[in-house]
Amino acid sequence: MRYSVLLVEDNDEMRTLYGFILANAGFQVRAVRNGFDALTELQWRRPDVILTDLSMPVVDGITLIEIIKSKAEFAGIPVIAVTSYGRTLQRLATSAGADLAVAKPSESRSICDLVTRVLRQRQDNELIGASGAVENVAPIGATPTTESQARELVTLEPEQ
Repeated sequence: MRYSVLLVEDNDEMRTLYGFILANAGFQVRAVRNGFDALTELQWRRPDVILTDLSMPVVDGITLIEIIKSKAEFAGIPVIAVTSYGRTLQRLATSAGADLAVAKPSESRSICDLVTRVLRQRQDNELIGASGAVENVAPIGATPTTESQARELVTLEPEQ
């Protein structure tokens, strides 16, 4: 099973970079430009994790998080909020319901670590509640070895 990530980022370069990094690590990635597009995507697919920027046009990340956490069908999806605008927005994201709010990572490994961390927390909660056991949450599946293979795994726009 490959874990899926809904990536919400308005900056084209960051969206492509994060998508490539996550796909190269073995995650299935759907990438959209803003919170409105993310909400539309959620009507069709339920990701394992949502990674969202906070400062975006149309529907910003804070509003997106509030909407997701207020709807029973989406509330259980872990949300990671990333921003380059400092701790104030990070605190707002946490108050809105983000599971994790951090400064935008500059290293490729750290973005994967964030996603794996919230997946592990979610699974720990589910498994400990069900059986008292904790299993490994590392992404499973074919890991692409070239940029072109990784790009095939990253969908930059929702299908129409």
